[in-house]
Amino acid sequence: MSGAAGDADQEWWYKDKGGEKTGPAPVELLEALWVSGEIDGMTEVWKEGMAEYTPVAQVEGLRSHFQALAQEDEIEEGD
Repeated sequence: MSGAAGDADQEWWYKDKGGEKTGPAPVELLEALWVSGEIDGMTEVWKEGMAEYTPVAQVEGLRSHFQALAQEDEIEEGD
């Protein structure tokens, strides 16, 4: 599943758990990191056009996209 608010074609940067800026990364990589728990709602992300790094929980497109991923995982685990 890709297309976080139409940003799938854009490259994202994120700060890892050590605070180091990492990227560029396609949204598919961010999805995998989210599912694995490497990034969460407090992880700061940035892409071209944003003024500064912002927590995922405050980036509407990513937040809703990752919440949908989490709900899909719960549904699959419930089968």
